[in-house]
Amino acid sequence: MPDTILLEGPVDIDRLAAFLTEHAESGCMTLSELDGYLAGVVVSPTILLPSAWLNEIWGDDGPPFADAAQAHELLGVIMRRYNEVIRQLGEGPSAYRPILDFGKTRAESVIDWGIGFMRVLSLDPDAWFGVLQDRNGGACLAPILALAAEMPMSIDVSEFRLPEAELQKLIADADGLLAMCVCGLQRLCRQRVAWPARRQPKRGKKAQRART
Repeated sequence: MPDTILLEGPVDIDRLAAFLTEHAESGCMTLSELDGYLAGVVVSPTILLPSAWLNEIWGDDGPPFADAAQAHELLGVIMRRYNEVIRQLGEGPSAYRPILDFGKTRAESVIDWGIGFMRVLSLDPDAWFGVLQDRNGGACLAPILALAAEMPMSIDVSEFRLPEAELQKLIADADGLLAMCVCGLQRLCRQRVAWPARRQPKRGKKAQRART
């Protein structure tokens, strides 16, 4: 087995999806949830090292790897996708491709993506609340929070819930809209503004959903 994880090269999404699906019952994120989570980590207003966010992917039971070789393989895929997201966002909204249609219904995948992004907010709610209070930051976050509002979360975002017709339009337009939102957040957070934490988020029930 190589001593280091390859951070560049092909991203075997099929392999990653199969592994996450196989271990869904143990609490692993879905593929789209993981992809939204990675996007949130990339554009976070605070620097998040892998040690701060990798374990969140696996749920309460921790990494379900069979051995060191499998851990090396799967972590390599995740980190290569992470770097791919960085490259795509650097090229602009037209280059970024969120993973929204992969083995689940369109609606489930898009909502999972929003939930994944939202889980990054839970890692540092004060910093993200400052972004939400900014006019442009709030506009970029609102569609993502509307998706996350479809499930109970550790931070209450129910105020962003949309009427069914508007939610369905958001789901239909999600590829381009989420790309614009994430790119906008990346530009905003790179300005290194000291975001004011004007109020604490309301705490709600942690997200739980049946996994298939």
